[in-house]
Amino acid sequence: MEALGIIPVRIGPSVAPSVRQVQVNEKTTARVHKFSDGKRTVSKGQPEYDWTLTCSAMKEKQEILDLLEAAEASGEVTISFDVGARSYMLTNCARNSTGFSSDSDGTADLTISGVAPELLQVR
Repeated sequence: MEALGIIPVRIGPSVAPSVRQVQVNEKTTARVHKFSDGKRTVSKGQPEYDWTLTCSAMKEKQEILDLLEAAEASGEVTISFDVGARSYMLTNCARNSTGFSSDSDGTADLTISGVAPELLQVR
């Protein structure tokens, strides 16, 4: 079996250019309830998602920022990605962080992070 190398990413219907790394995390709050009679049980909340895209900073322009801004202006930001034969879509995404960095090896990065209320498996 061959290992997966690259996870393709899309903002809306457009390929997200210069993305080198994508990270999506699902978090669900869970709590243990301990009762006076010695019994215990667990309750779980609804999942929420956070995402981070690490991109190469380009000399001319940051096209991925243009795609996100256009999606934000239209009112629907979706981020889709493929993991092998499965495709997933984060819906109603909100960006909460944008940062730039560089190092002495000549790498300049643009890192964009955000949250989403839902992750759908679309294929």
